Amino acid sequence: MPYDHLKIEKNIQKYWDKNKTYSTDNTSNKPKKYILDMFPYPSGAGLHVGHPRGYVGSDILARFYRQKGFNVLHPIGFDSFGLPAENYAKKNKVLPSVITKSNVETFKKQLSALGLSYDWDRELATTDEDFFKWTQWIFLQLFKKGLAYEESTMVNWCPALGTILANEEVTDGLSEIGSHPVYRKPLKQWSMRITKYAERLNQDIETLSKWPDKIKAMQRNWIGKSVGFEVDFNVINSDKLVQVYTTRLDTLPSTTFILLAPEHSIISEITTPEQKSAVEAYQKSTSLKSDLTRQENQEFTGVFTGSYAINPINGVKLPIWLADFVLVQYAKGAVFGDAHDKRDFDFAQKYSIPLGTNIYPVNASEEEIRAIKAFDICYENDGVDETGKTSTELRSELGKLLIKQNLAKEKTNYRLKDWGFSRQRYWGEPIPIVYEINLNKQKITGPTPLAFEMLPLKLPEIDNFDLIDYDMTKEDPEPILNRFDSWMYVDGYYNDNNEVITLSPNQRPPAGKEIIEFVREGNTMPQWAGSSWYYLRFMDNKNSEQFVDPEIEKYWGQVDIYVGGAEHAVLHLLYSRFWHKVLFDLGYVSHSEPFLELMNQGLIMAEDGRKMSKSLGNVVNPDDIVKDLGSDSLRLFEMFIGPFDQNVAWSTSGIIGMRRFLDKVELISNKVNGVHNSNIDFIHNLTIKEVTNNIVEYKFNSSIARMMEWVNAISKEDKISKTQYLEFLQILAPFAPYLTEYLWQELGNTNSIHLSTWPTYNNDLTISKTKVIGVQINGKLRGEIEVDEDDTTESAMIKAKEIENVSKYLTNDIKKIIYVPMRVLNVIC
Repeated sequence: MPYDHLKIEKNIQKYWDKNKTYSTDNTSNKPKKYILDMFPYPSGAGLHVGHPRGYVGSDILARFYRQKGFNVLHPIGFDSFGLPAENYAKKNKVLPSVITKSNVETFKKQLSALGLSYDWDRELATTDEDFFKWTQWIFLQLFKKGLAYEESTMVNWCPALGTILANEEVTDGLSEIGSHPVYRKPLKQWSMRITKYAERLNQDIETLSKWPDKIKAMQRNWIGKSVGFEVDFNVINSDKLVQVYTTRLDTLPSTTFILLAPEHSIISEITTPEQKSAVEAYQKSTSLKSDLTRQENQEFTGVFTGSYAINPINGVKLPIWLADFVLVQYAKGAVFGDAHDKRDFDFAQKYSIPLGTNIYPVNASEEEIRAIKAFDICYENDGVDETGKTSTELRSELGKLLIKQNLAKEKTNYRLKDWGFSRQRYWGEPIPIVYEINLNKQKITGPTPLAFEMLPLKLPEIDNFDLIDYDMTKEDPEPILNRFDSWMYVDGYYNDNNEVITLSPNQRPPAGKEIIEFVREGNTMPQWAGSSWYYLRFMDNKNSEQFVDPEIEKYWGQVDIYVGGAEHAVLHLLYSRFWHKVLFDLGYVSHSEPFLELMNQGLIMAEDGRKMSKSLGNVVNPDDIVKDLGSDSLRLFEMFIGPFDQNVAWSTSGIIGMRRFLDKVELISNKVNGVHNSNIDFIHNLTIKEVTNNIVEYKFNSSIARMMEWVNAISKEDKISKTQYLEFLQILAPFAPYLTEYLWQELGNTNSIHLSTWPTYNNDLTISKTKVIGVQINGKLRGEIEVDEDDTTESAMIKAKEIENVSKYLTNDIKKIIYVPMRVLNVIC
């Protein structure tokens, strides 16, 4: 009869909770291991079966290392600020704090049901006051270091949502949420000077030896370091010049046109009257596209400004065009065009702009050169010119010439731009900045930080939901917090550090201090803020005096294994690395990189092969699986379905096989007696060895396959010893924590199996003394037999004759028998 998983899981969960089985000390003589999940956003939809894959994988690692004698920190929290909660609040007239708390409880219930061994005493949410107090404190450290600043920059503004959106939140000029129009426009906002750390962020990727190569490549590409030249092109009949940054100075002699970003600052001054209306219309249409769309779209568009520039190398007249794939924030927002760049090449051919070439492949044939000169193909790589000079030589020669003429300078450039940090929404961390104002409510000072004792700066309470509804009549972004007058305007005074201490109504300042009226910063922080440092707070989440105690931080150091989706490969990891390096420079953390090892789990797709989505109706609820087949079955299946880092498809029938496997494990308890069974020494020791090695290498599916072989082998035996069974339960425990805990205690153990010591193996007994070899008759394979080290030619022949397909080819006239022990048996008739 199958075991009662509902009863077992309920009782075992109570046992773990009562005994705080997974509670972690900050001081221990054991080696430490910090294993962390990328913490989830608690949406109202809860988890589907695709979500637990990473959580189960990290939990297996945490349980394994505990049994291996490590002090394991394995916490969980919730990234709980964000636009979805705010939208739900507006729609349903429910406070964002209330719906967020409800969603967190739903997630906690689901995560607990999965048997995940989190230290729940370390739970946190980015919306907790004692957490975002320190998010605000870190912001102030960045501000004081000159890394948080206000600037006017181009942003993605969505009037319907009333907020700025990141590039990744815009597709084809429409917001991901609601498909509303998004416009590019200049706005004064807060930014993080991440570019100051660009070189270190790029250089230190080399130290991340335990990160996947594809993730490191994505980080490098986003940072986009390049070394080249900044070249000046004079505009004809104007005192303006176009500065172009290039890494391909060798192609300058073949340049035939200039391309500017539609937002370039000189466009209005160089556009001719005849082209003015066309240029303005083009600028407006481009403003509807996100940077991501402009870069990925292959249908490039452009418009001629009517003006020309001069090629500083040869004096050739170059028409100046606008093109949407040129971004104003990269380099100088300008490129020179030739036939050695595919986008330039395609653009020129689309608009019938003459092209030029001067670089050809080394040792190119006449036919290759003819094809390049005829513009049948676009040659983009380095090469040689017609005199035999290489691209490297040309870059050096032309660079020196232009520098001497004050028309160029060497330049190291980065694609990475400063991090736009302002959001106009309500449900986010308030920025702890104020401005002194005059009687007309006008700002008369720059941004000033709040004093530490003013933190946390809390959001104003909502009593009118219209206040957080977006005002679609506003043409420009306006922070929602600006609508809370009683919160925005506040009296206060400057302390001795030139920080502001605010006063409650009727409160008086200390003697000698003047009451001054201030206005608060109305923007809130982006959701990235809390997720950029939360891993540090887990180390010491109850500390009210520091964001983390230095000694505790030094003990836990880096996150040893960080598990999460590859979709966070760029922004989250880059922002976390940036904040961490700043904290390192300030002396608050002991390492310059936050995450030692990174592992990305693959997605679990729906059975139809598509991504699971509520809108597609193909979501499978893990609660249903846990109820019907048990948490252990779900955990095993998600690990067995394929390699951990690969995308796989869900299979409802496949998970039933996992439950049958667990039923077999439970039934083996009936075979336990006090006698050691030497028949299983090989499979038993080999299983322990391979499961041990496979877990370290994230080969969870191979571990389960090996344990299945163990179960199949034991099914042929009448008895096994209690020790042999318990050791098997110990290596199964990280994968199926509920059933193994139950069986462990049923066999008389009073401690938790998850705090027991990982079993060892005898390596000598992992070497098989038997082997399946081929049986050949006159050189042709006719069957296979299993032999061992002691088999002789005679005993091998006896086994061979028992195989029908072998015996029928044997005659009474056997001329020769060749037996190579443990390798082959060949009979010549």
